[in-house]
Amino acid sequence: MSIGRRTALERTAYVLSFLASRSIEAGMDQTDEVSLPLTQQHLADTLGLSIVHTNKTLKKLSDRELIKWGERSCTINDVEALARIANWQVGQTEDRPFI
Repeated sequence: MSIGRRTALERTAYVLSFLASRSIEAGMDQTDEVSLPLTQQHLADTLGLSIVHTNKTLKKLSDRELIKWGERSCTINDVEALARIANWQVGQTEDRPFI
């Protein structure tokens, strides 16, 4: 399914789980939690959502304790749960460069 056909919650969960899984694959994170250096504005721009809608969506994920949002970073607590929300399986994408 394309990102354009997903709900805001599914879009956000997909992007965060995708970035986290790529970070893990690249060996950047060796713990159960993955930290991503991005802002809500970065995420909103990437997803094509307003900053307000993005903030509310991140709050929903935070309330489920799947993520922890910092000032300029996001810590992913459960990559697999985010992937399930997005209806995506980690590793489902084809091999390609990190960026």
